[in-house]
Amino acid sequence: MFKTIGESFNGLDVLVNNAGIQNRYRIEEMPLEEWSRVIGVNLRGPFLCSKYAVRLMEGRENPSIINITSVHETFPKPYYVHYSASKGGLGMMTRTLALELAGRGD
Repeated sequence: MFKTIGESFNGLDVLVNNAGIQNRYRIEEMPLEEWSRVIGVNLRGPFLCSKYAVRLMEGRENPSIINITSVHETFPKPYYVHYSASKGGLGMMTRTLALELAGRGD
């Protein structure tokens, strides 16, 4: 996807990570596959998109990465431990990337 964007548009100005999934499970009944699926879509997906988008944003004027989290980034949601963990992780990833990428112009 990012290769095509780079070839077609010669860069990228904005990335919006907006995908998110959730399902209700008691912790003791949650299959590992479900945990991995939610973490994969809600956290690994934005990480990978951000990783490849940053390369295409180099040299662009005021590029932005927008990550959509949830109120459950901060407030727990019983029976949705995987969702809350993924949104909390995405919130911290967003703040960390902001510090890492702020002021880049090199």
